[in-house]
Amino acid sequence: MDENKKIKPKQYTHIDYEALLIYAMKNHISLEKAIEDNGLTIARSTVIRNIRKMKQDENQDQTVIDYYQNVYVRNYQKPILPESMIQTIEDFPDKKVVIKNELDDLYKKLSTMNQIAVECGGNLSEATRRINEGKTSLGMIKPISRQGLEKDIKYYNRIKEILEERQEKEEKGEEK
Repeated sequence: MDENKKIKPKQYTHIDYEALLIYAMKNHISLEKAIEDNGLTIARSTVIRNIRKMKQDENQDQTVIDYYQNVYVRNYQKPILPESMIQTIEDFPDKKVVIKNELDDLYKKLSTMNQIAVECGGNLSEATRRINEGKTSLGMIKPISRQGLEKDIKYYNRIKEILEERQEKEEKGEEK
């Protein structure tokens, strides 16, 4: 394998890890159960790794993370939490755990591929060559065939329709 081609790890940018901790504490459940309840397909170790990264970020408010690690984990197994803990947990803000749909990241990648094809005048062979060279905003990705790019562009159009339908439904829901 070429040394210049770095493998990009899967990113879970659609998850608010602090909100996941708050959800677990407010519902007096384990982190694993909170992951399951929110329909996430990630391992507990991934959550822990991302929380560690957040702890190292000086700009990140550490209040929730510190409380979870230093107070909640020690008392989690108790059938009933102390009243002072319950009050502190209730004071944490209610936040959405899934801050955006996983389709959004895929849509962004496919949109970029579509844009490259448009820049190449619809010449998918040329677009494929440019993508595989790694000199686009996609960076180095797994090599793609011309047929694969064609399928991805069709998939992009379908996801675009789904997201537009979802947005229309959300707008109609807000109007009511």
